[in-house]
Amino acid sequence: MLHCEVRNVGPSQTQEVGNYWQHMQTRLDVLGSRQKETYQNLHQMRQDWFKKKDKPEPPEPPEPGPPEPPEPLANYTHLSDLLAAEKWKEADIETTRVLLELADRQTNGWLRVKDIDVLPCPDLKQIDKLWIEYSKGQFGLSLQQQIWSQVGGQLGKFDNNIFYKFCDRVGWRKNNEWLKNEELEFTSDAPEGHLPSLFFTNPNNPGGWFGLRKDSFNHLLPRLSACLSSSFNGNTYAQRLKN
Repeated sequence: MLHCEVRNVGPSQTQEVGNYWQHMQTRLDVLGSRQKETYQNLHQMRQDWFKKKDKPEPPEPPEPGPPEPPEPLANYTHLSDLLAAEKWKEADIETTRVLLELADRQTNGWLRVKDIDVLPCPDLKQIDKLWIEYSKGQFGLSLQQQIWSQVGGQLGKFDNNIFYKFCDRVGWRKNNEWLKNEELEFTSDAPEGHLPSLFFTNPNNPGGWFGLRKDSFNHLLPRLSACLSSSFNGNTYAQRLKN
């Protein structure tokens, strides 16, 4: 016969067992809380991952270009003398020569977009200032920029119809016919903005002068605008000379 021995459990042992189960319950509660927190963190990480996956990567910032020179690089004594003597044709030729020299494109005879985009601001501002000053606000790059806006043009956005309106306004086109360089009006009575003509030529394509003028003009205006906004305001200066 199997005999079972039953022992009496005292109050101290009962208290010990109760404390043990209370301790275990506390640990289970902590583990449950941590499990819930871990689940929430994983859920948030999953949502963040899908958001990042669907969102395109931002473009890398462009590399900074070379710093602008503090002063004009070219010598403008000759251009200043020509403008002071109102030798407009010679001054127009000298302006083109200086721009080509700045871009190291003398042998090519014309400027590419990447050449225009790095033309030094101090030089562009100096060229514009001289033209406006000696013509008393009649000619100048910033004046051409102002006229481009007046006929509905937007900087950096080329429109053939707007370009035709602009050329009619400054006298580069008459009776729907384009004027060649030798047909331009190199006098003080020429239309506003008639000069400088930005007349570039490609020795390998003499007949492509129109495209070169269109492209150079289209890309030069935004570059000039960026330069003028930094300091010298040619539009205000031209208006002051006329008053």
